[in-house]
Amino acid sequence: MDAKVPKEKPSFGLASILSGLLCTAHAYFLYNRYSLAMSTPAIDPAELLYDPIIHYAEIRLGLYFPQFPITLPLLYLASIYFLTWFVRGTGKTFSMAEPMAVYNLYATLLSAVMFVLFFQRFWVRGQEELERGGNPVLYFLKPGDKDFNLWLGAMILNYHSKYIEYADTVFMILKGNFNQVNDLHVIHHFEMGPIMYIVTLIGFGGSMSLGPMINSFVHFLMYRECHPPTHAQILPLHAPLTLPSL
Repeated sequence: MDAKVPKEKPSFGLASILSGLLCTAHAYFLYNRYSLAMSTPAIDPAELLYDPIIHYAEIRLGLYFPQFPITLPLLYLASIYFLTWFVRGTGKTFSMAEPMAVYNLYATLLSAVMFVLFFQRFWVRGQEELERGGNPVLYFLKPGDKDFNLWLGAMILNYHSKYIEYADTVFMILKGNFNQVNDLHVIHHFEMGPIMYIVTLIGFGGSMSLGPMINSFVHFLMYRECHPPTHAQILPLHAPLTLPSL
C-alpha cells in the first residue's frame, strides 16, 4: 500500500498576517468605492475607475494623464518577471500555505458577494423587463436610469477585484509552480482590468454584465475548491472549472 502523504496544514505566521493586511486594505478600498457608487446619483463611472498610480501622479505633479488603467497591469508583468528571475536564479521556493489560506478565504467571500449582487439585479430587472414586454437580458443602463447605481456598485467591485487576483500568479511563482504560469494565464490577468474598465464605461446591465456574473460564480467555486491550499489535496473541480473561467 502506498503511504498517505500528509496534508500541508497552514500555520498562521508573518506571511499570513501580511496577506491578511493586503486583503483588509483591498476590502476597505472596495467598500469605499462601492459606497460612492451607491450613494451618488448619476455618478460618472470614470470617477470610480481611475488608475490609482496615475491619479497620485496627477496630484503630486499637477499634470493631466489619460486615465486608462495600464500602470498596474505593467507592474504585474514587471513583478512576475522579477520574481521568476529570483526564484529560478536562487533555486529557492516558498511554502505559500499560510498566505494562500487567508487570500483564498477572502477571494471566496468576495466572489460570493459579487455573484449575489449580480444575480439579484438580473432577477429583479429581468422580471421588470418581462412585465413591460421587453427582453430580460438585452438592455443597457446609463447614468440617471433606474437601478443604475445598483448595477454600478456590482461592476465596480468586479473591476477592482481583478487587481488583487494578481496574487494568484505571485503565489504560483513563489511556490515554484512555473508550469501553471503559462502565456494564457499571464495574458488573462493582464487584460482583465482594462477590459472591465472599458465594459463599465461604455455601458452595462443585461448581457454586458452576464459575463461578470458567471465569472464571479466560477471564481467562487475555484477559490473555495483551493481553500485551504495543500500539496496533497485532490481538486476534483479544477479541470471542469478551467474552461468556463477562461
